[in-house]
This record gives sequence, structure tokens and C-alpha cells, in this order.
Amino acid sequence: DRTMELQTSEAHFRLLAETSPAMIWIADIRMQFEFLNSIGTAFFGEAERALGTDWQNAVHPEDLAEVKSSIEQACSGCRSFEFQMRLRRADGEFRWMHHQGVPRFSATGQFVGFIGACLDVTESHRAREALREALTNREEALARERSLRRELDHRVRNNLAGLLGLVGFYESALQVEAPASSVASTLKGKIRAMKEVHDVIAKGGGTSVDLSHLLTRLLNAMVPDERRQSVRVSAGPTVNLKAQQASALAIIIQELTTNCFKHGALGQQFGSVEIRWDYSHEVRQLELKWIETQQQSGSAGPKPDPEGGMGLTLIDGFARSDLRGSCAFARSGNIWTCSLKAVLDAPALGLPPTSVPTGGVVLS
Repeated sequence: DRTMELQTSEAHFRLLAETSPAMIWIADIRMQFEFLNSIGTAFFGEAERALGTDWQNAVHPEDLAEVKSSIEQACSGCRSFEFQMRLRRADGEFRWMHHQGVPRFSATGQFVGFIGACLDVTESHRAREALREALTNREEALARERSLRRELDHRVRNNLAGLLGLVGFYESALQVEAPASSVASTLKGKIRAMKEVHDVIAKGGGTSVDLSHLLTRLLNAMVPDERRQSVRVSAGPTVNLKAQQASALAIIIQELTTNCFKHGALGQQFGSVEIRWDYSHEVRQLELKWIETQQQSGSAGPKPDPEGGMGLTLIDGFARSDLRGSCAFARSGNIWTCSLKAVLDAPALGLPPTSVPTGGVVLS
């Protein structure tokens, strides 16, 4: 009867082991497998590869030291163990396995080894990693959003300060001789230039503006279709401007364009404008030239003014403050030139000239 009970108990165990979705095993006191169910045999490819201590050769090298330490502690203390490890399957793929074992004792109470299970938790592990990565990405996205909000707040404050400065500058013109309609039109042009800079930055997804893109965007907005072939932007090295300096340069270009139509080359039928620039990496200095050419000698460029003119004063002010540089105006025959120098905050350069949509403005 006792023999039949043992046989029945063993049959029940084998039935349970063979129908279990986990790898069921029995090991001796040195953690050498003595029994492995069909799930385990299929995992290793053949029973011979797993029986004995050969199964430890399939442990991932990065996990092997920790696995051996856990097993040694469990064997010396005759106690349960539980850990996760990467185990190489017969096809060569490492799978994350949850390994758990409990001590076995004989009828006399002697420690004879372990019995346990090994469950494949790879998908669960991947799901946790994916969740962790998603949470990390979310935190990074929130950090970028906070940074963009701070940048937007800083930019809005700078723009408002710039607008207040322009209003104060032109308010003095009202007190002298300029008509209110002229001042309003001029301010409108400056605000439009600042808007173009903001649009370029917003669509670019960053806080800097490509110089070529900025110039062509501004000139296409300010120069009528029939005169765009008279404006040439000679592409120089790629240079990126930070938002504040881009706004200042945009106002300068707007002022030069307005003056060019009122007093300079674009106010004449055959006049033309060329913009070209260079950059010195050693001193981070941008040199930009605005060159107006007219067929009639002496007609290019703003009319002489002993006070320098409000427009030229404004250009000089932005060049010295926001661009941290200087500007110079010169006339030679039928050519009038505005030479700007700017020390850039954090430019990107050294790349070949960029290709930007011109919409009529000629790039050479």
C-alpha cells in the first residue's frame, strides 16, 4: 500500500510538472538538476544540456556572479531563494526568467536539495522597461515644455521691452517733425519684422534662426513681387542667431529696406540690392554688408543728414546694443553700403550654404 501511495504521488507530481507552463526542476544540494519537465527540456533543447550544472553555462555573463552567490547562500543556509536572471534559450536568445526554489528534506529531516520553478517573464520585463522609458520620456518632455515656457516668457518680455523702446524712440520724432501717420507706419513695419522672426523660430522648433532663412523670409515679406529680382542674397556660411539678436537684425533689415524704397536704390527703376556676409569663428563675429547700387551716380542710399537720420540712428543703436557690434555707412559713386559687425551669442557655423525657399528673392 505504501508503494502504491508513493507511485500515485509521483504520478500526480509528474502530471502537475508536465502540464505546468513553468519550468519545473528538482536539484541536489549542489544545485545540480536531477529532474526537468518537458518545458525545461524544450527550453534548453535537450535534457543533457540542463541536467547537472550545465544549466549555469546558459546564464547571462552579467548575471552569473549574482546567481552563483544567491545559490551558495541558499545551499549553506538550507533556505529558499528567489531571483531573476537572463537565461539563454536553445535558439540563442536570452530570456528573462524568474527563478524560485525551496529546500527539500528527507523523511529523517536531512537536507537533500531543492525543488523549484523557473518562469519566463521576458514580456513582463519588457513591458516594465517600456513603461520606465515612457515615464522618462514624459519627464523629459515636461522638462522641455518648462524650458520652452521660460524661453517664451523671456522672449515676450524682450519683445515688449523692444517695442516700448521703439515707441519711445519714435515718440521723440512726433515732438520734432515726423507726422503721426509716418511714425505709425514705421512702427507697424518693425512689429511685422519681429513677427516674422517669431514665426521662423516657432516653425523651426527651437530658439535660433538660420540667417539665410531669416533674410529671405523678411525680404519676401517686404519687397513686392515685381522688385524681388532686384534683391540678391549671396549665401555665406551657415550662421544661427539667437532669438533676441535675430529680432534686432530683423528690425535693422526692415529699416534698411524701408529707407531703400524711400531714398535709395529700390526707389529707382533699375536699382538693386545685394546682401552678403562672412563669419569669423575665432572671435564669433558676423560681418554683413547691405549694398545698394543705382545707375545714376550719387543716387543710392539714404540722403545725407547732418544728424545721421532717425533710421540710421536706430540701426546704429541696435548694432551696438543687441548685436554687441557696430555699423558703418559709406557712399562711393552710385554705390551705398551699410556694413554691420555683430558678436553672436551662440552661433552654429561651418556648414555649407543652406538652401532656403526664396519665393522670388535671388540667392547666389
